[in-house]
Amino acid sequence: CALPIFLIAEGALLALGGGYLLLDGQRAEFILGLVVGAALVVDGLRQWYLGFGRLPRGRLHDFTLIRGAVGIVVGTLVVGLSIAQQITVVGVRSALGVGCLAYGLLGLSIAAPTIRQHQGSRTSIGFDVLLVVVGLLLLYRVATSDSISILLAVTGWLIVGSGLTIIAVAFFRRPAPIRTEEQVLPPSE
Repeated sequence: CALPIFLIAEGALLALGGGYLLLDGQRAEFILGLVVGAALVVDGLRQWYLGFGRLPRGRLHDFTLIRGAVGIVVGTLVVGLSIAQQITVVGVRSALGVGCLAYGLLGLSIAAPTIRQHQGSRTSIGFDVLLVVVGLLLLYRVATSDSISILLAVTGWLIVGSGLTIIAVAFFRRPAPIRTEEQVLPPSE
């Protein structure tokens, strides 16, 4: 299945970007925006793969496709405008802050039924909570214009940790078949 390849690519991008942010905070922040944007595109494509190919129609299907669209649009916007040199670091922070916040909240709303039944994937829920936290940290930086090195370090470690977690999940998790409905077997004679 091609799904683990998406997860490994996303995790590697995040881990490398977070590591670079820790090593060279000021210059790395702009490049990290590119990396997180690219990771959003990759995960957005993964969400579309799930939404179009594996999920039955319904609320979960719709939210998965919307989440994929958010990742693809925000990621492509940040990466495209950065390459064209048409966006500032504050613009990257703003776009990624809103994008990560929306992406994480959509993920939590998708997982809500499984959370209530205590069947939700802790990794998936943790990643969505992490996205919400990173989004809030980025928006906080925009709102306060802080250049606090501790905030950069916290963000960098969160991003590295999420990247490594995604890579670990890709190697150790087997995709479960999606149940569309219960199969009824004919009575045995």
